[in-house]
Amino acid sequence: MTTLKVVVIALGVLIVALLAAIIWKIVALAGGAGDRRGFGEMRLGLPAGCRIVEAQSGDGRLVLRIGDGAGCDRVLLVDPVSGRVLGTILP
Repeated sequence: MTTLKVVVIALGVLIVALLAAIIWKIVALAGGAGDRRGFGEMRLGLPAGCRIVEAQSGDGRLVLRIGDGAGCDRVLLVDPVSGRVLGTILP
């Protein structure tokens, strides 16, 4: 009889833990528990005299148009969550 009680209690704890994990995963997928921290400060490593002329966001990317100097014209695609430069478009 004691063994049966231990098995029932263990299965009850397991069911509660699995239910909590399922609920947590549903909330995470819905966007309520994801990692929303910013990436802080980021250096683009632009040449001297270059600056950000225009910035737009869309489709999960930040699009930065760089200009105002010799050799500065380019477009950078940046991941707004990680701050990583995804690509560079040169003229």
